[in-house]
Amino acid sequence: MSKEKILYGVDATFEAVAKKATPKYKTTPGRLLSAGFMAGAFIAFGFILAIVAGCVAKYPPFAAGDTFNKALFKVLLGAVFPVGLIAVILAGADLWTGNVQFLSAAKAKRYADFKCVLYNWFGSYGGNFIGSIFLALLAVPLTGLFGHVGDPNIFGSTAVAIATGKVSKDILALFFLGIGCNWLVNIAIWQSARV
Repeated sequence: MSKEKILYGVDATFEAVAKKATPKYKTTPGRLLSAGFMAGAFIAFGFILAIVAGCVAKYPPFAAGDTFNKALFKVLLGAVFPVGLIAVILAGADLWTGNVQFLSAAKAKRYADFKCVLYNWFGSYGGNFIGSIFLALLAVPLTGLFGHVGDPNIFGSTAVAIATGKVSKDILALFFLGIGCNWLVNIAIWQSARV
């Protein structure tokens, strides 16, 4: 009788996630920042691809004049943006959102103390920030992919419109949107840990 690959149960997955966190807090600061940098860059790359794909909805036959298919735009953004998270998972980069899940599990299982958790969180968050800013610089002033500062093309004006929409929301809406986004990311990371 052949053995089939069986998905871990919840307890086994939690244990695996907690154990997998051990190297994450024992790594050197340079390695932590580097892995965080890559994750930030991958997520930014996913955003850039999502903007480019989403802009398809702004051209005929999906758009007429200034009116475009907003539903198609959001579906395309949502379908393409996860490419960044897929790259993070496949490359083994350190995305802060996933590290919160992994290090919280390690702390709950007493594999890590609070100092180790904070070390990882600050290092991965810093690396994510630097990596995303680096890719933003590549996309705008260094390559012109999004146009130029003060003179954006369709991709740049779309990114500005998205950012303006985000900062125009009230703080409570942003808080709950942030919870929802981070929840979805952690579900994806949890699912990848189960196989």
